[in-house]
Amino acid sequence: MAVIRKSLIQHNYLILIVFLLFIVIFSGCPFDDDDDYPLPQDQKNEAGVNKIPVIVELDGTGQVATVAQGDKVYVIDITGASGTLDPDSIDVLGIEEVNVSSYPPGLAFPDGFIKFKVIGLALGETITAVITFPTAFPAGSDYYKVTEDGFVKYDNAVINGAVATLTFTDGQDGDLDKLKNGEILDPGAPSWDWISEGEGKLAKLVARGPNLIGAMVRIFVPCADNNNSSRIKGSNPEANTQVFFINTYAADTAWTVLTDSLPNWVTVTPASGTGSGKITVKFYYYLMPDGTSTVSVFLQDDAGEAQEIRYTVEKADASAMQAPAGSVDEPATGATVSGVVPISGWAADDGGIESVWIRNADDDTFYGYGFLLESPTPDIEKQYPDYPGSGYAKWYFDWSTLDLADGVYNLEVIAWDWSYNQTAIGTLALTVDNANATAPFGEIETPIPMMASMPDSNTGGSFDHEGWALTPLPNTIPTDGSTINVYLDGLYLGHLDQYNQYNSTPAIAFPTLNNHNGAGGGCTLDLTALRNGVHSLEWVIYDDAGNAGSTGKRYFVVEN
Repeated sequence: MAVIRKSLIQHNYLILIVFLLFIVIFSGCPFDDDDDYPLPQDQKNEAGVNKIPVIVELDGTGQVATVAQGDKVYVIDITGASGTLDPDSIDVLGIEEVNVSSYPPGLAFPDGFIKFKVIGLALGETITAVITFPTAFPAGSDYYKVTEDGFVKYDNAVINGAVATLTFTDGQDGDLDKLKNGEILDPGAPSWDWISEGEGKLAKLVARGPNLIGAMVRIFVPCADNNNSSRIKGSNPEANTQVFFINTYAADTAWTVLTDSLPNWVTVTPASGTGSGKITVKFYYYLMPDGTSTVSVFLQDDAGEAQEIRYTVEKADASAMQAPAGSVDEPATGATVSGVVPISGWAADDGGIESVWIRNADDDTFYGYGFLLESPTPDIEKQYPDYPGSGYAKWYFDWSTLDLADGVYNLEVIAWDWSYNQTAIGTLALTVDNANATAPFGEIETPIPMMASMPDSNTGGSFDHEGWALTPLPNTIPTDGSTINVYLDGLYLGHLDQYNQYNSTPAIAFPTLNNHNGAGGGCTLDLTALRNGVHSLEWVIYDDAGNAGSTGKRYFVVEN
């Protein structure tokens, strides 16, 4: 019996071992952390955007990076440069992570946008970057930079199939940080011309306008007893107006709005046109049905291809609308500042943001309106998914301290919605110290700025872009304008054609500074070459001591 019992025990052990091996082979070992399990394919980044993880491998020189995202593989090679690639900066951006302003009509970006930074360069160094993409692009493809202000075609690129060869200069061509600091920042990608493959001429033609399209629109009659109504501009109790710009693939492309599909409480003007243009959509409160409706505006080109702009429209009660939410993100309160100070943050509201005000909290001095931008804010959209425009909630303001006395200023930022609710979304205590500043400064005077949510437009094939620039003593700005760099939509355009021109504003305000009688300058821009919509201009100024300063950004609207 003992022999039989021992045999049974050994047999049971054998069965148990075989069973465990079966589990390990077919289920994967539950105790290791190797690659038995695939990487998640729906991972959220820090901004809340779903994306496939990006894996970066740098070679021993630090000048060649292999970048993998799912089954797509990219190679960045800067061999020959004096610097190296910063691995922490390398990423592959999707369309939902970039500013869609000036999206080029008729083009697609199948590989997304590769982003990287080169560090450790000599100041002002010019380098060549060879980037291999997963896709082989056809002959004639263009390379586009994606800046914080939108899409810009980059001419210093040669595309040969899957390989793009780009030339960059620190602080100038292709360097999006705009500074001669030994670093070059580049996000961009080649484009695919899918119009030529039989797509309609209106493909990708719709650029986001100053009032965002495709999101929730809430229409309401403002409360009659609200005594702030005189302080709000652009509010119409009978109709909510949405504006968007269209950019056609060709200047002779004819398009038509299919008005037969619209309800009687919606109007679209103009109903037809040729080439790029602006379209106004109005929703009439008293005619529309109660509750929430969906409205589709269809545009059709002369080839019969149509594109849909869809609005979700809610007939809302103004008395039930919430006050705006928002924040001031930059600069930090307590900072010491000089010259032109960029101030930015975000604002969102259940009825849409009408304007953002910046004022002095102590004496109520009104400094100006924050510009409502189109930079993506997926984290805000996640927090306020039902708020119109929450996915593009950023605002920006340049606070000029040039005519202010040095000292402490308490700023208050107020967000207003269309039903006259307001919220103080942030306060800043900033110390102005222009007396000890060393950076050059100045202001852009033309083109006409974009004012809050109701923009003025600029047109013309020969537009005079003007402003002025100075620097603190004892330094001087070279009078040929060669050290004043102009940036259009965040990309280097060139330096001023003219400088050393008399401008009464700086001449009177700063009579002791060098260049004060010749601080004016400018260049000529061809605005007809720009797509309709919002654009930005900025000067980065260098003096003879190598100090750098900025005019801040001038946001403006082009309507050709």
